[in-house]
This record gives sequence, structure tokens and C-alpha cells, in this order.
Amino acid sequence: MISNSEQHHMLNIHATDQRDLGKVSTLRYATIILIFPTQHKQKDYSTYCDSLPKMLSEKILIATTRTIGDGVDAPAIAFYNLHTGALISSIKRSKSAARGVAATSTHIFAQQTGGSVVNIYSSSTGALENTVPFPEPLTALSASPCGVFLAAGNAAGRVYVWELATARLVAPPTVHLQKISALAWGKSGHLVVGSEDATVSVWNLPELLDTQNAAPRPPERVLSRHIHAVTAVAVGAASSGGPSELLVTAARDRTVITWELHTGQHLRTYIVSGIPLCVALDPVERAMYVGFDEGGIQCIEFHNATAGSGKEMTIEEYADMPVTVTSEAWGSDDTTEGQQVVSLAVNYEGNMVVSGNQRGEVGVWDAATGCLLKSLCQMRGENPPRLH
Repeated sequence: MISNSEQHHMLNIHATDQRDLGKVSTLRYATIILIFPTQHKQKDYSTYCDSLPKMLSEKILIATTRTIGDGVDAPAIAFYNLHTGALISSIKRSKSAARGVAATSTHIFAQQTGGSVVNIYSSSTGALENTVPFPEPLTALSASPCGVFLAAGNAAGRVYVWELATARLVAPPTVHLQKISALAWGKSGHLVVGSEDATVSVWNLPELLDTQNAAPRPPERVLSRHIHAVTAVAVGAASSGGPSELLVTAARDRTVITWELHTGQHLRTYIVSGIPLCVALDPVERAMYVGFDEGGIQCIEFHNATAGSGKEMTIEEYADMPVTVTSEAWGSDDTTEGQQVVSLAVNYEGNMVVSGNQRGEVGVWDAATGCLLKSLCQMRGENPPRLH
């Protein structure tokens, strides 16, 4: 397992420097995107650079599935500088599964395709430090914002929570009837689980890990407004774990629903122009970005009635009035095979949206205009069958 010194560091990530934590977006088949802030000093004017404040930049973690024809020189997991596009480091010998990569500030966890083993890599060196077997193959993997827990789901609807420092594995009661398709964490200690049975469960982590209570611990609530398989879930970061947190769920019924995480209150249902596969939230929850099975990205502004979103999201009297989003999808003119947008992330300033498609292409978009700023990289990966 992880060494004692690393265990101690991982347990204290939240207390030492929360800015090192990554934002995890969702994945369908080809790519996973996580954005990490990093600090560096100005390299110009070396005579006084030590006295300059550290400047914030961002690096992005990208993972792709592999094919038999890919050589070992093709990276499966890689860090890129988001602003310059430079490759920082890469891991080549990994066969990460769809939705099967998660990361903390110190480690990368990659479930291997076709098995129930999770590889643990050092995020600083890329070295394989350990392999951990799970009871059965996993369908989703997600690390908690504090970096202390790893959540996993499988095809039978079971969820596991792994305490990284102690290797303690907790299996909550099974409440989902079909495959776990998405996982997300709230800063207040909630785990959100999306399933292909069209429901979303919300778990209270302290209650789930309570060793003094031997009774079965059901979820805090189950949300069931979707009518088709849930494809993505996301929790906003603006509240910092306060009395209210924004939860977003998306499903193959072409709806994206916003909720109040702590109470389960339904805020608004948005009818979007395609089948949503992934969702990313603006850092201060002004908007969300939705990636589609048909290709393209749609921006939904929560508090601007003139932007195609209808009434403001928080006005309670309109909660049961679905909003049809009419804004144009970015990149919707891409009709080439593999155009499905399977992963999205938003940078810390909220001015750039990063997307990954099923071909393994990673693009950077301007959040204000929807224009493609640059193609960051082309990750060599498999071209999987059409999504179901």
C-alpha cells in the first residue's frame, strides 16, 4: 500500500493547501480531464525572482483508453500545461478504463480495462506504486476533494468507498438496480451517485463511515425526476461546503436538472438540444456546460433570462416549468465519426472550457464567445462503438 509518510500527507491535504486539488470532470469512453492549479515563480529577471510572488498556472490531466495497435510511446495518461499546451509528463503503460481515472494532488488512480484492478501512480514521477484489486470490475471512479477517499461503482449498482490512508473499504447498501454511471463529491461530505436506473442517490459520508453504528446506512435521499439513464452528475464549488450546494444531474432523456444538494429541493429542469454525456460547472456557478452524444457543447446560464435559459434558476415559483435551452451549441458542425463530447472541465478563472471527444481530441474553448481557442492535443486511443 501507500507508505506511512504518504498516508500522513494525504490525510492532511485539505488542511495544508486546498488549491492543489483537481477538478474532476466526467468521462464516457475516450478521455478524462482534470485541472490542477500549480504555482511557479517568474523565470525572467533571475536576480530578484526569489522576491516575486508565486504565479498561478494550471496543468491538465488527460487519460485515454488504449488499442492493441498503439505503441508504448503513445501516452495513456498525460499532464499538459493548459496555457502553453506543453507536455509536462506522461504515463505510457496503462490501460485505463472508461470513467476509470481519478486523482488527488499526490496520486493518480487508474482502473485497468477488462479487470478489477486499480493502478496507483505517483502524480509527480508517474511511477507505478501499487495495484489494488477490487471485488469486481468498476464502471466509475472518483476521488474526494480532500484527497482522502476514493469512490467506485460497478455494473451491478454497488458503490464502494475506500479510505486511502487505512485501506478500509466500505460498501453501502445497494439501492441502484443498474450500472453506476457517474460519481461526484460535495465539499460538505456528500457522495452523489448516478445510475443507469434513472435515479441519483446522495450519501452522507460521516454516517456511512460511522463504525459505532452497525445498522445498515441508507442514502440520505434518492432523486428520481429523470426517466432515462443518468449519464453525469456534478456538484458546484462556489459554496465551499456551506449551507447550500448546487447539484446538477444529466440523463439520456435530454434533460439536465439542478438541485439543492443538502435538501434535495428541485430547482429547475432544462431541456437541452441533444443527449448529454458530461456536465461541468462554472467555478462560481453562473452557468453550466453540457457535452452531447451528437457532438457540441451547450452553455446554460443560470441567472440570465436573455441567454435562452428562461427565468432565473432560483425563483421557486418557476421550479416546475421546464426550460428549453435554445442557445447554439459550440462545435455542433463537427459531424465526423467520434464527435461525441465525453469529458468537460472549466479552468479556475472560469474563462476557458476544455473538452475531450471520443476521437481523443482535446480542445480549449473561450467561455464568453464559444470559440475554439486551440486544440490542446490528440490523445491516441481506441475508437469505441456508438454509445448506448
